[in-house]
Amino acid sequence: MSESPGTKEWSPWTEVDDREELRHRLEELSRSPRLLPEHHDFVRFFFRASDPVLYPLAAMTLGRHASDHPELADWLERYAAARGIALADPVPLVGIRSHRRLLIALAARRAAHPAIQEGALWPLPSELPRNRPADLAIYLRALAILVAGRDAPEARIFAVSVVEDLATEPETLVEGAGAERWAHLLQVVQTHSDDVDEDWAGRLWDQVADAFQRRTRAPESMGLGRRLAYHRALAGLRHGMQAGDRVAPSPSDVDGEAVRHRLGARLRLLGAAGEWWSTSEADRAAAAFDLLDGTLAWPLPSAELHRLLDAFELPGSDRAAARVLLAIARREGVSAAELLDAPSLHAMDDPELLLELLPTERPGELGAALADALEHRMRMAMATDPDSDPSIYLARVEVKRPHPAFLQLLRGVAADREYVDTRGEPVPLNQWLQDLQEELRATREGDVPALLDVPEIPGALTALRGRIRRALAEMDGQADPFSGLARLAVLLEPQLEEGEAGDPGESSSSPAGLPPLLERLEGATEGLQADARFLRRGAERLVPARLREVEGVREAVWELHGRLLEIEDGIARRLPHPEAFLLARALDELRAGMDEWVRALEGLERVQGGSTSDWDSVFQEAAGGGQPAFRARLLPVAWRTLVGASPAGGSDGVDLIEWAIRSGQELPPGARESWLEAVASHWSAMVDQGMEGGLETRVARLVRQPGARALAMLPGVEEPLGRVRTWFFDCYRLADAALATRALNLRRGEGSLVTLPRDFLAFFLHYSPVWLALLVGAILMLDFGDAWTAMAEVGDTQGILVTFVVGLVGAFGYVAAELHSRVRDGPGERVWLNRARRFLRAGVFVLGALVYTLAVVSLLWWLLSGTDEVVHGAGAVLHVVVWSGFALFVGVFFGLMAKGT
Repeated sequence: MSESPGTKEWSPWTEVDDREELRHRLEELSRSPRLLPEHHDFVRFFFRASDPVLYPLAAMTLGRHASDHPELADWLERYAAARGIALADPVPLVGIRSHRRLLIALAARRAAHPAIQEGALWPLPSELPRNRPADLAIYLRALAILVAGRDAPEARIFAVSVVEDLATEPETLVEGAGAERWAHLLQVVQTHSDDVDEDWAGRLWDQVADAFQRRTRAPESMGLGRRLAYHRALAGLRHGMQAGDRVAPSPSDVDGEAVRHRLGARLRLLGAAGEWWSTSEADRAAAAFDLLDGTLAWPLPSAELHRLLDAFELPGSDRAAARVLLAIARREGVSAAELLDAPSLHAMDDPELLLELLPTERPGELGAALADALEHRMRMAMATDPDSDPSIYLARVEVKRPHPAFLQLLRGVAADREYVDTRGEPVPLNQWLQDLQEELRATREGDVPALLDVPEIPGALTALRGRIRRALAEMDGQADPFSGLARLAVLLEPQLEEGEAGDPGESSSSPAGLPPLLERLEGATEGLQADARFLRRGAERLVPARLREVEGVREAVWELHGRLLEIEDGIARRLPHPEAFLLARALDELRAGMDEWVRALEGLERVQGGSTSDWDSVFQEAAGGGQPAFRARLLPVAWRTLVGASPAGGSDGVDLIEWAIRSGQELPPGARESWLEAVASHWSAMVDQGMEGGLETRVARLVRQPGARALAMLPGVEEPLGRVRTWFFDCYRLADAALATRALNLRRGEGSLVTLPRDFLAFFLHYSPVWLALLVGAILMLDFGDAWTAMAEVGDTQGILVTFVVGLVGAFGYVAAELHSRVRDGPGERVWLNRARRFLRAGVFVLGALVYTLAVVSLLWWLLSGTDEVVHGAGAVLHVVVWSGFALFVGVFFGLMAKGT
């Protein structure tokens, strides 16, 4: 025997995703006189498939060739033994697909090799499975195989009785492929039996067809779904007499122009709601049947079909069948699954539409067929698509919130199967289905544990859900709208969290946030980033600068309430049920937190009462009760309100800071830092303001107060402390500069013993231009001081004294004037006392400059004492004095100018 022509040129079946091509190959192999070894896996795979078109063809192929291939015969025997079935006994049909497969295989084996099977018993069970449509269709198909086999007179006799018996109760043939299989059996009996004639077959066929036709036009209301079942049965009845084993919806007229005209008319009717509802139920059922049958099987190109659908503005997916089916379901207000039958479900082979059909209520008769179709879709994807991820598809199944009974059906389909991917690696689909069912059962019963304790789902769904679950859990239980809104905003934006430690099996740089998750589950993420920006801006508006802006906070909260409701409605329905549940809980917490925040602000506003003179009352209202996150944000608002109500001048601002530092020590750690940071910010601003205005007394009070050391430890204060230290140097306030230095030392973890020596050195270096100018002035005296040298030589004591006093007084006056121009008296300060202190500080500085000048001049005199450039003898002291007076004035004048003061 030779194999069927062309089978050697077939591409590997794992690269084929066309259902019609797979059906064609199985049909070819079922008729082929020989089966090649490379086709064994192909046949075995589809023998165990769920598709009602493909698995019977694979079973026929396996049964026909099993006797010629010991490997296949042994595999078939093991398959039957594992299910408690002996190949020599009739196969019981009890609603289990494995029994149907075996019945087809054994019927095909007996039909192909009757001589070998002489000792074998009849494979068909003794009773017709009248109440189980799928079993009945397989029974009739197996009987047709036996009738068409060689040397099968007993099968033909039995088939005649079965055909006549079912013709008397056509209602039995309505569901599934019963009518088509009955008509095909009738055609096979007529072809292979000599004792029946064409009139007999035609009479039976007309009898059943008339019964179906009457029901489709029956005046009483049957419901659109039931009428569609009769339309499908009538179409199957016609098809069964023509197309042999091929089961597919197909209209009688396949002429292209006729199809376009008919489909256009039906779509026009569907697109007009008024016209649709003015049509009788029987005519709507006929139109729905034509549309559904047409979009599945009529030979119109997809692009042309979509143009027709677009013309009548029928919304839906990018798949024509899905658009038509969902449009009819919406028009009729019924579940889309009610409009289909099992063969139609498998004929669609549309993963998106299958998700749309998942039942949220307890599934009816089509629940098992839909579970078959889903399992077949995942099984085929795992076997043929290297990029297939069944865990993602299961998550998408859960997004649709299917009824737990449907998941039980799906588990039943997959229970006795092993799944592998294209690399041969096992896929734990059964375990995933069990985990999914347990999770859905828990969430439906309302016993979801606290969010922080929700366990991760095992398996591949862990990596998918881990980040979203942790992020949502962080929002729960704190009622903190600030961190909650920020966290939600982060979730709404796609990010890559590089280097983050993840769960086992989770990439450390996998996408975070909702968009990547929703993209994999549904592919609709537009608008999320706009939501994120709105939430970020809203979170900023929740914290007013002062209490007079509380009305703006109320408006922001109402706007956020509305946007959160939109987010919950738009996102929760696109998430798996546990994540949607967590999101709803988290959003409830956010809303409650925002309301509590507004109440806290309003309470503080009432206490303020238009006056902030009672600092302690305002502070106690802001610091008392509530959660720490609120106190940390409410206290700065209270502080800014108090600051805004305090007078800008006078001592009130300094007193307020002293009071705030004392009060802040009573707060718990988190709130204390928040309060003191706000106080420190204001302290820094007042210090800068005081230095800019020259209010040295106020700046000194700000640095001298007892709480300044506590403020000095807070972030952002080091730079102002450095500036105020330098400013104190400029004002010749060495003691106050030492306080600033001590605070800086504390920040650096150093002791205060080294403060004074460091300050002296820093002060000396700060005025280095003056010391350098004094040295230059002393040297200039050698070139320009001949007259004063002569005065020393002749002993002009009076001239020398006048020169020295003029230099000393001029230097002092310049220093005092420069200091007076730098600082001023604050409101309420005693002017005469402040000026006396300034004159004293200026005098001390000039005195220090004089001592330095005398030392420098004395050194120069000593260095030049061996020359004629200096005066010797009794006039030496007078020379040093007049020299120092000259150098003092010149050095101080030019030194301060060079310093930029």
